[in-house]
Amino acid sequence: PPYQLTGELEESGGAYHLRGFDGKLGSSDMKGDVSVEVERERPKLTAKIASQALDLADIGGFIGAKDEKPQAGKALEQGKQQANTGKAAPKDDKGGHVIPDTPFRLDKLRAIDADVDFTAHAIKLNGPALDNMKVKLALQNGRAALKPFELGIFEGRIVGEVDLDGGKDVPAINA
Repeated sequence: PPYQLTGELEESGGAYHLRGFDGKLGSSDMKGDVSVEVERERPKLTAKIASQALDLADIGGFIGAKDEKPQAGKALEQGKQQANTGKAAPKDDKGGHVIPDTPFRLDKLRAIDADVDFTAHAIKLNGPALDNMKVKLALQNGRAALKPFELGIFEGRIVGEVDLDGGKDVPAINA
């Protein structure tokens, strides 16, 4: 989605830092600090990001969700396909998912290390009422750990940990 951020961008010692950024990604507000160390065997992303109003559609690409185009964009794409092939584009009547069913791209999981703290107060989703998300992601050598993972849902709370070992050909997950 379109974005607008302000902050201080600096490069030093093979790392890029965006400090004190504040702005919007689509309809979600975002603020925090992000650094990427590029002069390593695997780049490392370090981030602390907070949102008061998060629309999950704005970050879907980061979590592997299906690319949902606005209705006008879908109609335009279907019209182009029909004009090019003489056939209407197949209709997709599937709804969105909280947890995408996209296969894990282990090569991407192994390509970067990360240490990310993310919090969101209000969460917009076509589905259950979600709020007060807190996630800490540690990604090292293809092993991803969400410790802790906290999420408010239907006036209750889900708290737990998730560990995905993507360092092997067949990933293992513990939750």
